Amino acid sequence: MHSEILQRRCSRVPAAPRCYIFRYIAVQECRRSIAVVTNSQERRSEPLEVRVPPSLHSRVSQATALHGQTVAAFVTAAIQDAAQRAIDDAKVTRLNRDEFAEVMRAIDSDREPNSALAAAVARHRTITVHA
Repeated sequence: MHSEILQRRCSRVPAAPRCYIFRYIAVQECRRSIAVVTNSQERRSEPLEVRVPPSLHSRVSQATALHGQTVAAFVTAAIQDAAQRAIDDAKVTRLNRDEFAEVMRAIDSDREPNSALAAAVARHRTITVHA
């Protein structure tokens, strides 16, 4: 039942294997969030100082010259991309086809949760309520 809803909702995914559907949804949501933050034109900025070896500094300077950007703009964009990738990777669980099929069978089953699952849910609720 749930897998059918998920498949219908993600029917726009072009020939993607089922194990990537969750990642596709998460990436689309993150892209919308980035667009909102980027388009809002934050008025304030915070200083961020980083010490780098001279060789890296010259590589960054060369890259900024090639892109026609300032060092600050280039580094800001790179940091934003890296931060978003780190957040995305922490939020996404990757499954192979067999694991994904097992998860879908578990979601579609009508069995009652066992004690281990009930304990995991309780721990999760404790953690997320206080977070």
